[in-house]
Amino acid sequence: MLKVNVVSFQELSEQEQKLQPNNGCGKEYANYIKITDGSETVMILSDAVEPEDATFRRDFSNVVSAIKKAYEIGIRDGKRLNCEDYHWLMERAERVEELEKDLNEWQNEALRWIKLFEEYQERLLKVEYVEELEKDLNEWQNEALRWIKLFEEYQELNKRYREALEHIERIQSVDVAKQIARQALEGE
Repeated sequence: MLKVNVVSFQELSEQEQKLQPNNGCGKEYANYIKITDGSETVMILSDAVEPEDATFRRDFSNVVSAIKKAYEIGIRDGKRLNCEDYHWLMERAERVEELEKDLNEWQNEALRWIKLFEEYQERLLKVEYVEELEKDLNEWQNEALRWIKLFEEYQELNKRYREALEHIERIQSVDVAKQIARQALEGE
């Protein structure tokens, strides 16, 4: 099977190292593309070139032949595929398509659930806000009831004062008037 790897000088065999050009900054510092077919090295491409020679017509001309060689190996390996392997590959490809369709459906379903969850969170925030408002409203109602009760007590007290003052106006005696005023103040 054809493999293409980018390797360093140290990853090449000793024989492969000896065959490499020593241009540019030196073969030890160059990068290499190693093309193998099984255990056989088909070609090694190096970027150890002089800048002025770095063209596909000159130092990189072997890239074209590497592509052609890779194509030939691909055709060769493709012809090795028997009918049974071909059908197996087709079944796998169909299965992959089914799985991709299922995955898309699951992703859409997940997105739908995420949207529902976000909507639920918004509603929950509104419910919490309403509950907070209801709590505040209950506090305000209790405060209002307290004020109403105080108002009613003051009305009753005011009523007693008024009655006492009206009664005092009718009385001539100061001592009796003091006694009536004291009784009104004491709530009797």
